[in-house]
Amino acid sequence: MTEQLNPEKVRAVIADAWSALDPADRAERIAYDLEHDVAGVTMHPQGEAVEFVRGGRTLAIVERELLTGDGPLNAAAEFMPDSDGLPDTVDEMFDGEADE
Repeated sequence: MTEQLNPEKVRAVIADAWSALDPADRAERIAYDLEHDVAGVTMHPQGEAVEFVRGGRTLAIVERELLTGDGPLNAAAEFMPDSDGLPDTVDEMFDGEADE
């Protein structure tokens, strides 16, 4: 059985990622959600990670194990603008190397 996500950690990831966006990006994401009748952040399993999506775009990708259990999140976030230097898959992101 897979361990459940800790709601406190999930909220922390969303809050940190949202606050890292510039106001124009936030406005675009909110407008997208309103236009497409999407209610806020959605989560999608991606192998060993969880992808958080807002406004039709990735807001954050976090290794699932970091979001379970008690205690602090124990992860430093790194802001990466849309697709600038991002690997093609989540697995490549966590391996640290993208195939070229």
